Amino acid sequence: IIGFITGATNISADVSRSTTWVMGTPPDDAGAITLFSTVIYSSGWAALRGTSNGNQLSLSADEIAWIGLVSHEHTHRDHIEAQGAVSFYSEYGEEFAAGIASGLSWEDAYHSISTELIAYNVEDRITDYLKSNSNPVASILNSNLSNERKELNLRHVGLRDVYIPSLENVIGKVAGQLNSATGEEAGFLRGTLDVLTNQLNDAQTRKAELERQINDD
Repeated sequence: IIGFITGATNISADVSRSTTWVMGTPPDDAGAITLFSTVIYSSGWAALRGTSNGNQLSLSADEIAWIGLVSHEHTHRDHIEAQGAVSFYSEYGEEFAAGIASGLSWEDAYHSISTELIAYNVEDRITDYLKSNSNPVASILNSNLSNERKELNLRHVGLRDVYIPSLENVIGKVAGQLNSATGEEAGFLRGTLDVLTNQLNDAQTRKAELERQINDD
């Protein structure tokens, strides 16, 4: 399933290859926690890891929840790799402490941490897609393709159906804001639009390359 998440999030597959998943007891009844290069997940998820419900046409609610959890922790792993563990955990702790100091509850302070906001956004985007259209993912998972071919096809689905549409949606919003912006704000939005457009072009190029690989084989 990492192939799908890689495509849907634009996170390098190298991050998943360098991640170790271990069943254990995360603190505070969490479903999972990421510690450096290791993800400790609750035993409640053990039966779902790497499984399918056997239905050729859909994924179960539990399977979708598991994929969402993996995407959440995968996002944290990407942040740790890009930012460095010391910087990541220092900022994480500082933001949590600032939330507590401002009077937030533990739960609200946790949900106010910037990297958690990003990870939950990724998780929601992926689970929302799967809840409405899990057929492409389920059919690939239940196919007779090799694991390598499954990963390739799932990466294509994630890129085509989740990542590219989400980029196009953001580009549309920024373009709409630019129409009424002036001065420094307009300059900032134009720069943002250029970056997003380049990301979209890169994603379209990767999608075309994946399609070439799929069709060639």
